[in-house]
Amino acid sequence: MSKNRSATLVVENDHLVGIFGFKEMMTRAIAKELDLDTTEVSQVMTANPETVSPDTTALEALQTMHDHRFLTLPVCEKITGVVI
Repeated sequence: MSKNRSATLVVENDHLVGIFGFKEMMTRAIAKELDLDTTEVSQVMTANPETVSPDTTALEALQTMHDHRFLTLPVCEKITGVVI
């Protein structure tokens, strides 16, 4: 499996609270000329991102990504947290 990652999941107490990736960095931090030394990820992440469950088909996930223009779609189980 590839070691390249396009986004980082922000997890708090075993619950997904946000996602931070290239899109968030460019549109919410760089474009607004925020000081990257002091800007916290929580200030620029996408909070409460939409997710799919592990039993979602690849086609359904792709359709969700297309419909909502997502670059990244986290896969999470409802009870145990994030699937890594």
